Amino acid sequence: MDVGISPDSRTGFTIGSDRNIIVWDLQTGQEIRRFGSDLIAGPDALSATFTPDGRYVLSNNGAKPRLNPDEIPILILWDVATGQPVRTFTGHSDGIGGVAVSPDGQRALSGEFTGALILWDMATGDVIQRFGEDSEAQLSMPCDLAFSPDGRRAYVKRMDGLLVVWDLETFTVIQHLSYTWEGNLWRGPNWRSVLTVAG
Repeated sequence: MDVGISPDSRTGFTIGSDRNIIVWDLQTGQEIRRFGSDLIAGPDALSATFTPDGRYVLSNNGAKPRLNPDEIPILILWDVATGQPVRTFTGHSDGIGGVAVSPDGQRALSGEFTGALILWDMATGDVIQRFGEDSEAQLSMPCDLAFSPDGRRAYVKRMDGLLVVWDLETFTVIQHLSYTWEGNLWRGPNWRSVLTVAG
């Protein structure tokens, strides 16, 4: 399950056990809207994030095809104002472990349980590039993702204890860093620091 805060800090979302994405007014604590249960397979493996303009939430659908072959892993772009799906992104072959949207809102990044990463065109839902697959699939699952401010790099936190920095123009690894795997990816305000924070 996941939580998120909009760029203006006025709204946030949580994902409930009923498979709904719930949007909250963070000033009043009141629920604004809930949506998603018809398209979301389950909450356990669900990841989501706001787009930079705060108008949309991009989520995976929590599908686990290894456990249920009938489930198809997809990304869904939701309109926060209406709760309606705007676009779906199809291309993953296994459950999706993390999602991120570039600072300019034009691309998205997602990682699946095989270790593969997919860079997407947000406007069309098309795959730009699939990369990063690893033979040690289970250990290399991406569990948290982030773009650099210029969108040219991706920071990928993996379950094997590595934080991998990718060049998104050449799709090559720039750097491997070790981390304590418990906690969330944290980016310093000027992006000269990238930390994982135990929670």
